[in-house]
Amino acid sequence: MSITLAAIGFHSAELLNPKVSVVLPRELGPSELSAWRGMQAADSRLRSPFLAPEFALAVDRVRRDARVAVLEDSGRVVGFLAYQAGRFGAGRPIGASLCDCQGLVALAGIRFDAMSLLRGCGLSVLEFDHLLASQATFAGHHVAGTESYVMDLSQGYDAYLAERMSHSRKSLRKTFDKRRDLEAEVGEVSFELRSSNAQDLAALMKLKSAQFRRSGWPDRFSEGWVRALVEELFGAEGGGCVGMLSVLRAGGLPVAYIYALAGQGMLATWFPAYDPVFGRQSPGLILHLRLAEAVAPLGVDTIDLGRGQEWYKDKLKTHDVALAEAWVARPGAGALLRRLERAPRDKVWGYVISHERLRRPARWVLRQAMSLGRRR
Repeated sequence: MSITLAAIGFHSAELLNPKVSVVLPRELGPSELSAWRGMQAADSRLRSPFLAPEFALAVDRVRRDARVAVLEDSGRVVGFLAYQAGRFGAGRPIGASLCDCQGLVALAGIRFDAMSLLRGCGLSVLEFDHLLASQATFAGHHVAGTESYVMDLSQGYDAYLAERMSHSRKSLRKTFDKRRDLEAEVGEVSFELRSSNAQDLAALMKLKSAQFRRSGWPDRFSEGWVRALVEELFGAEGGGCVGMLSVLRAGGLPVAYIYALAGQGMLATWFPAYDPVFGRQSPGLILHLRLAEAVAPLGVDTIDLGRGQEWYKDKLKTHDVALAEAWVARPGAGALLRRLERAPRDKVWGYVISHERLRRPARWVLRQAMSLGRRR
């Protein structure tokens, strides 16, 4: 996706050269946390729970490499960049591969020189895979474009459903029919907006792990810090990043889950999963619609479904938000070493997933390799 800077007004943003102070998230004071939250509230593009200070603080509690760059100009805080510091001076977004919305949180109408920002952070390279494409600071460093799929509930659930029915009437009617079939075949369908039951969380992670393995992807929940972060946010109360586990049941049996992060009027679906035994009835799609119906009256006006071209997102989305993969690097050995480290993996995997005829066999090979590994 090619976007010129002039086309979206990047050059109209004021260029600042701020003082950069790098701290651990836990070292942020009340005034800095308040400023961070205020910047989020002032710019609807920054409302994602993944950009909240609470997400950075939670990651800091489960990882040792969490950092926050505090950006100051003329004695006032003008922005924050949360990231993870890795080897070769490589920086990745806070939460890395679990962070579905990435970038700076800063005052509106300003931008920074990306190279000066890296120097201030002591980084040789800064990588993004879910960067907000609208961020002027990194506009010249995009290497690929993508999008996140969004459900707009700002006019209420009924208005949302009417808009979707005008585009996907046949599919949605079929979904409502499947809900009735599920109830007739299994039992009464019920919905719990936020479960506090640790057994439900364990069941979600088990289903999601199985899904990862079926798809040929690494099991994220096999990583200790990932499980710890999910559990940490599951028990959170208040603030801009709260874990919320919604459950759909039929005949008292859990058939689908959505673990979402909530904050600032937005819900970001993080780990959706369903029991494949009930796959024919599309319980995941049923749950997404029921979730939207439940949260719209509570002040949630946006559900971010994340990136990825799953079929159900096309049925549910009202619009897209432009994201980008970006590579910001200073000349030197650190950036070169990091590029050499990741280049073979990125080139091979990028080529495979862009070709349908290769994607399915590749997933089969991965599944077989994982199966052999378990046998050993």
